[in-house]
Amino acid sequence: MSIPERERQIIETHLAEYGLSRFAPAFVASARRCLRLSSRRADVAVGRSKVGGDPDLAPGALWPSWEGRAMTFLAQLDLADVASRIESPLPTSGLISFFFDRSTMSEDNGVVVFTRGLVERLPAPGERFEECAIDFIPTVSVPSVLSGSPHLDALGLSELVEDERDALEEWASNLNHWFGVEEGHQLLGYPHSWRSDVLVQNVVMWREDLATALAWRNLLAFETDEAAEMEWADGGQCWFLIEHAALEAGELERARATAQLG
Repeated sequence: MSIPERERQIIETHLAEYGLSRFAPAFVASARRCLRLSSRRADVAVGRSKVGGDPDLAPGALWPSWEGRAMTFLAQLDLADVASRIESPLPTSGLISFFFDRSTMSEDNGVVVFTRGLVERLPAPGERFEECAIDFIPTVSVPSVLSGSPHLDALGLSELVEDERDALEEWASNLNHWFGVEEGHQLLGYPHSWRSDVLVQNVVMWREDLATALAWRNLLAFETDEAAEMEWADGGQCWFLIEHAALEAGELERARATAQLG
């Protein structure tokens, strides 16, 4: 799926400013469309997209738990709402809800609930973030360029000299600014961190095979959210990752969660 002309020009223009024009075709070809989720404090109707508050689940649904502890509800997305803003492999209807055990902040302790029918609001039994409506902002993301990223070979970046690597990392760190997009939660696209490559740190640990890392996608990445009063220690982040085949099949419950602390 090609990216919009505006974003293509931004990628090419600013790579040229850093003397890295030869990598523009690879980044344009590999860039993926995604949505940034900007939150604002508001009451949200049942079944609609939101961050925080109390979740909407199927009647009689059990609250997701981890080792006997109630998980924290993070957000829910109305997939019909998403489909109206971006073309993607996601189903075009239903509600996906994200839960995470914040007591340990370790890998593999998150749950995605995909509800296809009627829902009702279920009060949170523990930690509860402030309820926020979501504004969806279409943009694009590019692969991680951090050392060790499984994308480096495919992009022709594995043999960069130190000055080029530094320039490329600076370019990537400014990309959202040039796109005119503030930092925020990210739906789809590539998982990003400025500490270490998310796929290397987590997917390789799960699968013990670097090649399999490229089969994983970002489903939803969470950052600190002042409106919802959601914090990840010292500027950390939380990601829900999913294999490409599961995403294409609409098997969203197969997503796996992980977190990095600052």
